Amino acid sequence: MMCFYICAFLNSIDKDGKEDGQSCCSRTFLKVYETSHTELGLFMLVWTLYTSIMLIASLRVNKAMAITFGLLLMGFILLVNGLLGNPIFIKIAGYELIFCALGAWFMMAAIIINDLAGKTVVPVGKAFY
Repeated sequence: MMCFYICAFLNSIDKDGKEDGQSCCSRTFLKVYETSHTELGLFMLVWTLYTSIMLIASLRVNKAMAITFGLLLMGFILLVNGLLGNPIFIKIAGYELIFCALGAWFMMAAIIINDLAGKTVVPVGKAFY
């Protein structure tokens, strides 16, 4: 997953090496190539496939992890639809991914608290199968 964040950060830098915070549509990427919404959508599609594999694997861990990966998969699907189709899905994905982040924070807190307590204080649910 770290590779995704590195790529996403590098894709947010404009041709002068400054973060621009604007849309990445049709701009030069580190003076190497120009990117478009279609290319970024295909990039996100690959990460969507990876996330779907991780969702299947997370079903055997606990419910909190499966729900978090389910929300992440939904967010990637919305991003792909927004980049390759209707841009309104990008804004919807942003709001949906906030819930994904909350799920990930809950999972992190549960792991730390339960480990420090030596017992289950914050329940994460049993695996689906």
